[in-house]
This record gives sequence, C-alpha cells and structure tokens, in this order.
Amino acid sequence: MKEAKYNRRNVKRVRDRLYIDDELYEIHDDTETSHHHGHPKERNDTLPSNEQSTPNSQWDRRSMKRPHTSSTPTSCINDDMINSFVDEIGLILIESARDTLGTRPDKPKKRASKNQGDKPWFNLDCIFERQNYRKFNRKLKARPSPVLLTTVKESEKIYKKVMDKAIKQI
Repeated sequence: MKEAKYNRRNVKRVRDRLYIDDELYEIHDDTETSHHHGHPKERNDTLPSNEQSTPNSQWDRRSMKRPHTSSTPTSCINDDMINSFVDEIGLILIESARDTLGTRPDKPKKRASKNQGDKPWFNLDCIFERQNYRKFNRKLKARPSPVLLTTVKESEKIYKKVMDKAIKQI
C-alpha cells in the first residue's frame, strides 16, 4: 500500500480488501511459483473441505503453515519474564505512538495574575479569614449541627471585622 501511494497510484481500502487503481489487490504466498498467481479459483487451488472460503482464509492457511516456535521453553517462564515482556511491548507502543503522532512541547501553565483591581484593601488577613469562613460553611452543609452553626456565625463575624479593619486602613 505504501509503495503504491509512493508511486502515486489510486489506493483504497474497503474493509479487509485493498484496491489499487480500482482493481482488487491479491496477496500471494512466498512459497507459490510465478505461474500460480491470481485468485484461488483461477489457480485451480482447492480448499480443504473443513475450511470455509472467507476473505481471511489465505491468512489462516499461511499461519497454519508456520507453527509458532519459542526460544524459551514454557517451563522456564515466570511472572518476572511476563512482566518484562509486557513492559517491552508497552515501550514499543509508546515509541510508535510518539513517532506516528508526534509530541507537543509542554507549555508553562499561565496563572492568573493577582490583580488588586477595585479592592486594594483586600489583603492576606482577609483572604485567610474568608478561607476559614468558607471551610466551616462547607462543613456545615455536609454535616449540619448546632456546634458548627455557631462556629460559622463566629467565623463570619471575624471575617467582617477583618474586612472593615482593612478598609479603614486605606
């Protein structure tokens, strides 16, 4: 497919079929001779009676010809080996995704500047008391109790006094 695209040919993939220049592209086994190219019906090949004629039957036959061989006997495989294989596969996937999709440079996150705006009197004491008031208010909403209610009222009074004091200083 890549080679056909490189040669600027019309390439389309529909489900599990590949069309190059509006002609179905057939995949052939390496073991076949040059005079047996073409569709299995044209080659006069017969499928075994237990095998159905599906679009992937060529792939099924090809995988059946080559049995899977392992360099490590199955009796020697342990959890550490499996973990290392999974880690390697994960690294391969991450690397291929990075190559395919690319990476984006991390931009520093911009924080809103603390602009005093129209309240230059609102200082750190006010911020601290507002924080306490809101904290107690959240606790009261989560678990209402008479003790918390009095605590919220007291923290509200303290918050108002601190704001009044800050306003008078300016």
